[in-house]
Amino acid sequence: ALAGGTIPVRLLDNPSRFVPAAMNIGIRASSGSVIVRVDGHTIIAQDYVRCAVQALHRTRAHNVGGLMCPVPEGHVRRSVTAATSSRFGVGAAVFHYSETEREADTVYLGTYPKWVLEHVGMYDEEFVRNQDDELNDRLRKAGGRVMLCPEIRSDYYPRTTLTKLAKQYFQYGWWKVRCYQKHPRDVSLAHLVPGAFALALAGGAVLMPFIGIVRLLWVAMLSVYAAGAVAFSLAAGRTHGWTIVPTTGLVFPIVHLSYGFGFVLGAFRFAAGWMSVDTKIQPLPSTDSPLWAPHGCDERPEGIHGD
Repeated sequence: ALAGGTIPVRLLDNPSRFVPAAMNIGIRASSGSVIVRVDGHTIIAQDYVRCAVQALHRTRAHNVGGLMCPVPEGHVRRSVTAATSSRFGVGAAVFHYSETEREADTVYLGTYPKWVLEHVGMYDEEFVRNQDDELNDRLRKAGGRVMLCPEIRSDYYPRTTLTKLAKQYFQYGWWKVRCYQKHPRDVSLAHLVPGAFALALAGGAVLMPFIGIVRLLWVAMLSVYAAGAVAFSLAAGRTHGWTIVPTTGLVFPIVHLSYGFGFVLGAFRFAAGWMSVDTKIQPLPSTDSPLWAPHGCDERPEGIHGD
């Protein structure tokens, strides 16, 4: 659609076929002062870019983004939408459900002043997944701010099968390990819970035939989790339709255990990385507004005015 319209489009080659490399190729080739990330599986609103640039100026943040709003098309997608729009499903990932403007660790997609990306180092091409998490870790470490602004709207199309969903969240957990290794001060207990749950589930299954107290604790843990999954599935049914309740009850453990086992196995796979030194980042320079470069940039986006 863009290629046939009035917006000039350049097609750039990405030999690696991985997202972070593609982003860096596009950023280096760009001539604008603002970088707006748009991924596959996503359709942005008509006013997306305008709202994002205005939010950068108004909030004085170094990255802004909106909610990840799943499109509930089809039974599986409706169930994924219900599960990932609840705190039980995604915990501290506020860009899934918060309708309040707030600072966040990371946001969906993201809009950055180009000079900010150049300063903190752009995307780390090691990260097949979670490259935006790692980039925002560096940005915040440099003193930058990430803002969730719900008026920045887009539609996200979730995976169409539970197998694809499991693979997606396994990769999220796997690569989150590398984020923590590079930025250990950003470790969040909320992100450690799925790994601990997966480890306790597997370890308990092995030990419970031999140790009575482990058997009791294992059954209690599963009972509490199952009760939470059922309760939140029924709550989702009131909003998204009762037919999705059984599938939503499956989506919760698929998301949690896929992420959890991904994290646990990633911790073993990247074991040597735990000895690495916390990444050092030069602080971002102070500016009246991060939207333009600190050394003076008179060119301001159309429709945006200074204070």
